[in-house]
Amino acid sequence: MATTTTLELFLQGGGGNQLIQQAYAESLVSQSGSRLRLNTLLLSPAWAALRRVTFRQRSAWLGADAPETRPWLRQWLHLMRFYWARRRGLVVHDGLSDHQAQALLTPDAAPGWVPLLGYFQRAQAFGPASEAFWLRLAERLRYEHRLQPYASDQVALHVRLGDYLLPKNQRLYAAVSIEQQLHAALTWRERLGGQAPLQVITDDPVVFRRLCPDAYRGDVRLMASSDPQQDFLTLCCHRRIVASNSTFSLCAGKVASVLWSDAGTILLPRHWYRDQLRDACQQQEWTQLRFVVDRWPLKPR
Repeated sequence: MATTTTLELFLQGGGGNQLIQQAYAESLVSQSGSRLRLNTLLLSPAWAALRRVTFRQRSAWLGADAPETRPWLRQWLHLMRFYWARRRGLVVHDGLSDHQAQALLTPDAAPGWVPLLGYFQRAQAFGPASEAFWLRLAERLRYEHRLQPYASDQVALHVRLGDYLLPKNQRLYAAVSIEQQLHAALTWRERLGGQAPLQVITDDPVVFRRLCPDAYRGDVRLMASSDPQQDFLTLCCHRRIVASNSTFSLCAGKVASVLWSDAGTILLPRHWYRDQLRDACQQQEWTQLRFVVDRWPLKPR
């Protein structure tokens, strides 16, 4: 009797990356017949003590310094358990290509247990094989939080501050200035003929006010940030999202496209997914994309 391989996903990073990790893992599982198990060991302080590294070192390495990580785990972990109930596991290392990852999970080659560890910001996380994950996530969030959509001409802007203000992270994430983001969002709002103020969602409203003291001329409304989960849900209710260089807003755009029938559209800085979008991203400062349920790469509109 053939043994079913267990792919064990070791979650790490902020909330957006955790969602992308799970979506990517689901794409592997659906094509290999393996089972998936979710593991939060790398997000626990006990693991840092075991490895004899400081929390600062561990958090920087794993992305636990992202502002939403700890409250995300505390408040939403039951959702993650809901997704993977009665499933067992999978594993592959981030350094492997997708072809190598699939080869590891074939019945003849798989050792019975494969660990999946790393940051998987790849096209497969949004491809057809991962749609079941996004559908479960969207429907569960809509049911538990009674989500309702904003008007189709209402634009939301996500501004990631916090750890993204660190010079090393600005270099790493190819940060786009707030002025560029505001300009892109207001221009898009004007093109849509929107009458409502642009809604700005940020993890640090106080810092945003200090950095952009003149950004309140009637056309911009800064949303009060209660917690990262509420910010994520607010983004999910918009059909038009201007993203930061953050998986947080990228995943919110994906959820919005599943929730609302007209398929949410997201405006991404050109540095995102350059390898998938190639010429389109290199020729435009901003790339407007429509999430399509059954197709990737996302096509410029």
